[in-house]
Amino acid sequence: MLIATNSEKIDISLEDKTSELAKKFSKTLNKGDVAYFHGEIGVGKTTFIRHIINNLQQLKKKRFN
Repeated sequence: MLIATNSEKIDISLEDKTSELAKKFSKTLNKGDVAYFHGEIGVGKTTFIRHIINNLQQLKKKRFN
């Protein structure tokens, strides 16, 4: 599956690619940011968000240890 960005398409058909993209995306987020995810059922929004949450939790643990 390809997703569109402003300048390119990204293949997120494999979960490891989704995880990698979510990791990069989570590093750009700051406290108070709001992200809106829109798409058809079954395109991977929940999986992507789950990976973002896991990455943010890992970042938080690193900051407090």
